[in-house]
Amino acid sequence: MEEEETLRRLEKAIHDLPLKEGQEHHCAASARAILDEHQTVAVELRLRKKSGTASTAKVERDLKQIATRSTTLFRLLKKADRKTFETWAAAGCDDGIEQAKQEWLQLKRLLEASAERASSAAKAAKLVKDNLPANGKKKRRPQNDLARNIVVIVANVYEQLTGDFASREVGRQSGEPCSGFHRFLGRVFQALGIDSSADVFNRWLQEELRKLGQQSAEKR
Repeated sequence: MEEEETLRRLEKAIHDLPLKEGQEHHCAASARAILDEHQTVAVELRLRKKSGTASTAKVERDLKQIATRSTTLFRLLKKADRKTFETWAAAGCDDGIEQAKQEWLQLKRLLEASAERASSAAKAAKLVKDNLPANGKKKRRPQNDLARNIVVIVANVYEQLTGDFASREVGRQSGEPCSGFHRFLGRVFQALGIDSSADVFNRWLQEELRKLGQQSAEKR
């Protein structure tokens, strides 16, 4: 139901464009193309987040927690009462008290090593974090990555259906963006639930197009 409502809003925004002759029957397909791109990129960003792209600050915090908790458990094992050990050993397996003792000692050694390694790694992560360039410390919003992908396909749809350039114009008196593409992009962002400024990403698009133009001119 949510997808159908989003498609309906996208189709309405496209129908309201000054479509060039013969493009009316492309509205539904264009709406679907925009939604498909949105869904694909959203999934990619979720997978990227799960695959291990934690910030350096988060890595440092996690390593500090590992070091602290490993140390805490190591101390508990080291100071445990004999009765505690015997109860733990009895609940483990049928290999006998000697085997349980070896496992207990091995666990202590592993925890001690884990604490030392995590502490060293946390210091290394802090060093990396502290030496990042100023712009590298800024958290990159997934919404921005999503908006960059969407603005490109929306520009292609707009130019194909209207025959006009996906440009950026500013009113002389108002000083506000006023192009048809700006209004269309804003409606698409709203339909998709993208909480980002349409004008910011239109400016980004125009800058990218300018760079591409310069590169083409240099090649010629």
